[in-house]
Amino acid sequence: MKKATSAKELNVLIVGSQGSHKDLVGNIILGRNAFDAVDATFDCEKGEGEVCERRVTLVQTSGWLRGYQLCDTAELLKTETILSVTLCPPGLHGFLLVINAELPFKDVYKKVTKEQLGYCFGEKVWDHTVVVFSHRGDIVHETIEDYISKEGAPLQSLLEACGNRYHVLCDDGTDNSTNVRQLFDKIDTMVAENRCYEIESRLIQTVEERRKEVDKKAEELRLQTQQQRQKLRRLLIEPKPSLRILMVGWVFSGKSAAGNMILRSEEFHTGERTMKALKQSGEVAGREVVVVDTPGWWKFFPASFIPEVVKTEILEGVSMCSPSPNVILLVVPPDTSFTDEQKRVTEDNMKLFGQSVWRHVILLFTSGDTLGNKTYRATH
Repeated sequence: MKKATSAKELNVLIVGSQGSHKDLVGNIILGRNAFDAVDATFDCEKGEGEVCERRVTLVQTSGWLRGYQLCDTAELLKTETILSVTLCPPGLHGFLLVINAELPFKDVYKKVTKEQLGYCFGEKVWDHTVVVFSHRGDIVHETIEDYISKEGAPLQSLLEACGNRYHVLCDDGTDNSTNVRQLFDKIDTMVAENRCYEIESRLIQTVEERRKEVDKKAEELRLQTQQQRQKLRRLLIEPKPSLRILMVGWVFSGKSAAGNMILRSEEFHTGERTMKALKQSGEVAGREVVVVDTPGWWKFFPASFIPEVVKTEILEGVSMCSPSPNVILLVVPPDTSFTDEQKRVTEDNMKLFGQSVWRHVILLFTSGDTLGNKTYRATH
């Protein structure tokens, strides 16, 4: 087996799904808290430092939703992941694919991982990848080999794809300097055998041009929205009337959490599927506000697949806004794709409220903290 002469620089991309502990791996390597523990964001993070007598640059990419296929991934996340290679200095030595050893690794995770990395970096990515198993010292396995054996074919197949290169980094309070040096040795060996990863300049150019076009449209939309807000403010009268809001949208789109943010209190239970319409109220910005949360429909299922009991509860929510809702907030999460199929499904389910429903609808994008410095227009 060949082994490279240690370069003075080491440039690495850290990739993996949300919840894989990419931040933990980056922080252990750099020996400080360089990366935020909240990885549900579209922004890539860059950390630098001198480690083991080398100038190390790490770029932590956006994490895809664990178990979500490529078609369910927001376009912005794909774009930012592809362009993450441009944050590294010339000469990308490899990828660290982080897998959380505290969680099971099913066949669907293998398929999603190969699909995500293959799309963003090409099939050659596997010649430049080391799998890093992360954990915080509370796993039940005696060794990482026990974990690999227990998870079986899906994980073993993924390891074979990248030449059975793997390493373990554990955040258990012990000194990791020797462990990090050993990881660098594995990367050096990989580079000696397969050279550095070569960025496809044509792909980068195409994606950058697409992002500029999206950013331009996003700015146009922002200015248009700003003008509409100014016009509405001029139309507002005193005293401000009460406001009745109906929340609708997908299952787990964030309707309940959004309702809590509007009312500025924890009125709706979050983290579980809403099964019954629920009405809550409070005083917000000097006016009485009523918010009604309703059960959601599944992202891929048109109205014909929605149980009658769910439709009944949604319409019950309309009645709770008597005499009628002032506005229907259609909640859309930005961290997953919204394709033509989702548009058709959403339009089909919204027919429940009648033909004129769209005159009373405002799109409400949730999980704004995941966007970083991006805009909603750029996500799809």
